[in-house]
Amino acid sequence: MMEDFQQRNLSSMVYLLGISHKFQWKKDLPNAREFKDYLKKKSKSLKIDLIAEEFSEEGLKKNKIKNTIPQEVAEDLNITHKFCEPNKEDLEKIGWISYGKIKKRLGFDDPILAGSPEDKAIIKEQRKFYYIRETYWLKQLEQYKNKNILFICGKDHIHNSNSLKSLLNEFGFNYKILPQRFTGWWGGIK
Repeated sequence: MMEDFQQRNLSSMVYLLGISHKFQWKKDLPNAREFKDYLKKKSKSLKIDLIAEEFSEEGLKKNKIKNTIPQEVAEDLNITHKFCEPNKEDLEKIGWISYGKIKKRLGFDDPILAGSPEDKAIIKEQRKFYYIRETYWLKQLEQYKNKNILFICGKDHIHNSNSLKSLLNEFGFNYKILPQRFTGWWGGIK
């Protein structure tokens, strides 16, 4: 185990930023400008080579947007950008269990209110499957292992689950978690 760590390129790092997903693409949020400025500042100060995010081309189409804020930052700074989220077809191939399927398995009917006991039960069950998607993400990043990466994902993957951190170690990535910011659903910063 120690040998594996010593063989890693210690100058490369994955910086994890856990956020509410709306900050990735909702440019009309009260703090969207602050989020973009934060990404630019961090990308410069950390000498980021790649901005990667838990998002996909399908997500762009679904939300009827041209690009995400992290994409814009990467373009502005002439940094490589990468979506890491599998598309719907790939999610099925890798065995991901969706919120909707878990809801049916647990016998819950619509509507499910955010933060309700039913919602919390579904999310708790879904966390058991995070490693499937997180493994997919890290496979997307393997070719950039010798680079400094800013990886933006849902805060739940960082703060309420240990699978991403374990997988980063398994894949041989050095990582640091950036302070939690931009977590309010519609613009509050904590």
